[in-house]
Amino acid sequence: MKGISILVFAFNEEKYILDTLKLIYSCIAKTKIKFEIIVLNDGSKDNTKKIVENFKKKIKKIKIINFKKNMGISRSLRYGIKISKYEKLTWFAGDNSFLHKNLKKFFLLSVKSDMVNGVRHNKHIFKNSRKILTILNNFFINILFKQRIKDVHGLFIFNTKDLKKLKFYSTRYSIMVEILPSILNLRSFTINFVKVYLNNKTLDSSQTLSFQTIFDFAKTWIKSFYYYKILN
Repeated sequence: MKGISILVFAFNEEKYILDTLKLIYSCIAKTKIKFEIIVLNDGSKDNTKKIVENFKKKIKKIKIINFKKNMGISRSLRYGIKISKYEKLTWFAGDNSFLHKNLKKFFLLSVKSDMVNGVRHNKHIFKNSRKILTILNNFFINILFKQRIKDVHGLFIFNTKDLKKLKFYSTRYSIMVEILPSILNLRSFTINFVKVYLNNKTLDSSQTLSFQTIFDFAKTWIKSFYYYKILN
């Protein structure tokens, strides 16, 4: 079905979830694109569920899936892909990490593109550890595949049918690193790029990089290199 499914990942996001949903809705509603917004509430212990359900009463396009136990973004993403009904799919964290500027254009590009990459124009505001990880991930993807991706940690819009073909092997946040090589291995894509902008006011809430996250990323790089360079 033509349109776009928008996943929003939430775990204890009572501080930011309402602003996130208002931002997404205000941008997509200005287009003529059919859409659904699916909040994946990953076992939140705060008022995330209540806030979303109250907002849902006003905006019928919003759905909420409540998981009893926190299992991480991998489970939420897999389930979100499974239940999405529109031909295009994108996702946002529930931490209000993006600004309004260019998001409408980001959504509109999905109409004429196989893939849209929202390139974080002001990512220089990240801490050095995040900058280095982004550079490494960009380098890794661009040596694996001929098609250039400008920001592997930016926003993306994919074809839902392509995502439903994937069999993920990663857990935790590193699943986001796995998606691009898995998708790009399927076929050639028409990719459009658009600048998007990070919200400096909420950035501190998503700046932490644990050793486990870096370790998971490294494992995913090695596995992807083996699958797509050596086996292929």
